[in-house]
Amino acid sequence: MAIPVSHLWTQRTTDLKGLREVASSAAFLAELPLFRRRVHMHRACFPSHLYKYRAVPSEEGARRQFASILLNNQLWAASPANLNDPFDSSAAYRVDEQGSSLRSAVARFFMREGAEEDLAKAFALDECLEDASSLSRSLEDGHRQLLGQIGICSLAGDPRSTLLWSHYAQNHCGVAIQYRPCLDPEALQLFQVQYSESLPVINNYFDRDTRDLLAPLLTKSEPWGYEKEWRVIRAGKPDQLFSVRPEALTGVLLGMRISPQDREYVMALAAQRDEQFGTRTSVYQTNPATGTNELKVWRADSLV
Repeated sequence: MAIPVSHLWTQRTTDLKGLREVASSAAFLAELPLFRRRVHMHRACFPSHLYKYRAVPSEEGARRQFASILLNNQLWAASPANLNDPFDSSAAYRVDEQGSSLRSAVARFFMREGAEEDLAKAFALDECLEDASSLSRSLEDGHRQLLGQIGICSLAGDPRSTLLWSHYAQNHCGVAIQYRPCLDPEALQLFQVQYSESLPVINNYFDRDTRDLLAPLLTKSEPWGYEKEWRVIRAGKPDQLFSVRPEALTGVLLGMRISPQDREYVMALAAQRDEQFGTRTSVYQTNPATGTNELKVWRADSLV
């Protein structure tokens, strides 16, 4: 007897085994003394600093939200559907196996899920498995449902990228907020984004040991490579704020075109957060490097 089962292979956040591994690693790092933590993260090629580029809004409500980044130490984890790249987090699902080979793979899948052998074989008789294209569409539907359970916070690796300043910081009129991951590895559980000419292909969905359902969340097309992006992925928490330890927000970089009023406003927020949390929030200014189209970042006493 065939039993309709396509709903049983719907993807879950628990299928993203890479999240569990990084969470375990973050908990381990958080227990280390700071110096050992820094050494460990450096050897693992984590960046020393990451940046969130932002406009400085003029409307009062948006201005309160901007201030909360500095005064409440919060970041936003957006649903993939709300990211600016419509192809973000996409994947191609392909079914290479056919017939009895596919049914055997599906039966093994359900047996590993805990089903008895007879029931697993009954599951594998689902007529959905007769049509590879129909099965691929079913898996793609499951992927879209999974994305609805994910929040993504994107951070950039380069404070001197003129494109980042142009695209995300109000044409250099905004700011880049600086974070130091080693000061809060549990909140900033980081994954490096890879850049590719094509979408990730998942053709082994029914093999839990070899499939990688995290890859689509960490792959973007090559034109986005200038972002040097790292991501925090929040399972089950799309479109929500999350908190970062106050000391992990270490600085604010001012765009080369920031207005005097916005400059004063941002510096006042930095001073307010330092008084509130006992932190030292460095404020930097970006300017064109003399004779070049590159940016330099400076404080009153030094270049960084």
